[in-house]
Parts: sequence; structure tokens; C-alpha cells
Amino acid sequence: MAKLAKFSDRNAVLQALAEYDLMGQDRFLRTYKFGKALTHLIRHEGKQYDSKAIFGRAFSIQFPDQPLTTNSFGGGIAQVVRPLRELGFEIVTRNEIERLKRTPGGVVAHELIADAEKADDEGLFDPTSVQDGREKVVRSVTLRRGQPEFRSTLLEAYGGRCAISGCDCVDALEAAHIVGYRGQDTNHIQNGLLLRSDLHILFDLGKIGVDPITLTVVVDKSISNTVYGEWHGKPLRQPQNRSQRPNKVALEKHLRGWEVVGL
Repeated sequence: MAKLAKFSDRNAVLQALAEYDLMGQDRFLRTYKFGKALTHLIRHEGKQYDSKAIFGRAFSIQFPDQPLTTNSFGGGIAQVVRPLRELGFEIVTRNEIERLKRTPGGVVAHELIADAEKADDEGLFDPTSVQDGREKVVRSVTLRRGQPEFRSTLLEAYGGRCAISGCDCVDALEAAHIVGYRGQDTNHIQNGLLLRSDLHILFDLGKIGVDPITLTVVVDKSISNTVYGEWHGKPLRQPQNRSQRPNKVALEKHLRGWEVVGL
């Protein structure tokens, strides 16, 4: 369709993506009467979006008097993929995503690269603004440590020591969620571990886990030859109060979700 060639508003795409995030996939597709993308997806800030639906909604934002319907245009390379790429959006196919998922650590590695590129684009390092940079560091550390109340509870329960290493440097200890944060309910002490910052990162990446039966540390083979390999099989430090100890079902879910296989 000739009118599709007029589309040029990157901000309209960003607005459509924001609506998608706010509404969720099902509601977004129902509201604007589009189906799920069969082949091509927009990948933006680590998340995937139905390309045709986003393009259709974005076009209607730029041209409110010329709304698109799912039957009025195709979702292929010429009409959707190429215009979105020209506006700077990453397009991936479902086959590429599935192939990536079958690669150990593939999804995580891809998302870390995307985040690094995004950070570089945003110019997080600015040597001319020391104060601004300092504030960003403080915010980053605060977010990484976890919500103050959740962290304080874990610090008390674990006696101010890392559950894996025994590190007693409070400034280096963080509140790790066993099952990823999904609102206030997941800030339960049984869904938390007090971990040294580097171990927290490895735990979140699935490189380190905890055997729910033996309550011993499991180290993934990919880092077993590093200094972290020494923790494999070591008992997890637990709170003296049994009601504060990590939930075994949560530990199992974390371990199997990442397929940490150990040595």
C-alpha cells in the first residue's frame, strides 16, 4: 500500500511499545484487533513484540485519520520489517529466538549485550559530570542491593554474612530473590538469600544455584574451573530460625529453571 510508505515516526513506535507493555500482549492485540506475529518480532530493551501489531498501532498514532486494520496490510519484510529497521528497531524471527534458547546461556548473553549497547548509547559515562556519575552509581548500587526492608531482614536473619561465602562485609552484601521479583509478595524472607554482590550476579545468571535436597551450593560447569568452582558442594549457610530458611520449592524452581548442572 502506497500510504504505508509515508510512515516515519519513531516516537509513534515507542508509544505503541509503551502501550503494549502497559496493557500486556493479549489486551493490546484485542484492543487494536491484531493477531500474534507469525514470523517477525521487534526486540526492544530485552523484550519481544508482535511486529505487525506494533507497526499498525504506530501508523494509526502518526495518522489518526488513516487507521490500519489487520486485513489492510501484510506483515512482511517490505511493509513492516524494512520500515521498522530503517527507524532503528531490531527485528528478529521466531526461529532465531528458538535457536538462541537452545544455546546454553544464549538468551542471557544476548540480553547482556543488548543492555551493554543500550548503556553505551545512553552515554552513562560522562567524565565532565562527576556528580551526575556519582549519583548514578549510588542509584545503581541501591537498586542492586534490593529494597531496604527486604535486605535488612535478610541481614539480620543471616547474621550479616553471605549465605555462600560467609563474607561479613555488609557493604558487599545484597538481597537476592530466589524466584525473580514479581511484586511485594516475592519479598518474603523464604524467597531470599543474602549474597555477596558477585555471587548475587552469578546466582541471577544461573551460574550458581542451591540443591534443594542437600542444601549445598551447585556451580555450573561453565565456571567450574574458576575461583567459584571451590564453592561447589559446600553447605549453604542458613538462618538459625527455621521459619526464615529458604523455601526448597523456590530453590528447585531456580535450579531447574536455569538448568544449572554442576560439576
